Amino acid sequence: MVVPTSKYYFPGVIRGAEAAASELGVRLVLGVSNYSPAEEQRQIQRLLKSGVDGLLVTPSGERLAGTPTLDLLASAEVPIVVVERSIGDVLDAGRLESVQSDHVRGAEIAVAHLLSLGHRKIALCTRKDSPTASHIERATACPRAMQAAGRCQPDGHHVRHQ
Repeated sequence: MVVPTSKYYFPGVIRGAEAAASELGVRLVLGVSNYSPAEEQRQIQRLLKSGVDGLLVTPSGERLAGTPTLDLLASAEVPIVVVERSIGDVLDAGRLESVQSDHVRGAEIAVAHLLSLGHRKIALCTRKDSPTASHIERATACPRAMQAAGRCQPDGHHVRHQ
């Protein structure tokens, strides 16, 4: 498994992979890229050369298409699962599969929870360099929970929050 960091929410992702590996009686080997594409590729090459039976990879960037990391993954002779990133922009994903958290649904649940507590002015704050921020921002301009509560209305190309 190659992840960009062992912090943020990745400890939970890693623990989940470790638990699944333990249940299956397999060993999980972890590599951390520190959001460095060069280190990511080095870790992938190291694991592939060691003879792994499969690989879980969370690329350091938001997009995989056109990257050297994609070239490495597409040429691998073992099953690959891209974790926490979309492969929707990859035309010929080869043996690639993907799995990711539904951050949009998570944002909707969070908004519904805040509304249920009586909050009426809700802001979304994200890091600019987060690979998932742009998806959440686009999808949660006015999440279903806010629409259901009548808290936002379309206004031309923008959403006006009440």
